[in-house]
Amino acid sequence: MTSARLSGFSLSLLVLGGCNALEVANPGRPTPLIAPAAAPETPKTQYPSNGTDLVAFVALRFPDRLAAGVSYDDRVANMEFLRDQVIAAGICGGMDLARNLKRGKGPHSIDAIAWRHEDGWVDVVDIASAYDDTRRDLRLHWLVVAGPPGWDPIPAPECP
Repeated sequence: MTSARLSGFSLSLLVLGGCNALEVANPGRPTPLIAPAAAPETPKTQYPSNGTDLVAFVALRFPDRLAAGVSYDDRVANMEFLRDQVIAAGICGGMDLARNLKRGKGPHSIDAIAWRHEDGWVDVVDIASAYDDTRRDLRLHWLVVAGPPGWDPIPAPECP
């Protein structure tokens, strides 16, 4: 009698639990497909389209590159990195920017870039104050300065 009760109990568990526990995959019966969730779109970055906002944008993105107390070689490497980030972000924002060649011939300016206006005029823009004083935090700014520009474009940046 105990085993009959147990069998009845087991049977009722199967009935109440549904028969899915006993279901065997049947290749002839299609299984429902659940569409994978679409990956969320990455929001597009809004790049600045003017110099003042551009240097502020880059300074906010790379504060570690502005630090004082680094070696001269590190400061130069940081400044070159920031210069190229200013150029790339500016291009993404619709500005026509390039590396500047000193005196129009080279080598590259470390703390200045070339900015071509819609009318074709090219200005030299100083983008950092006293970058070679490693005792002070580096400060980015946008200042058009005198001097013959030298246009040396960078490869087209990705603008996510």
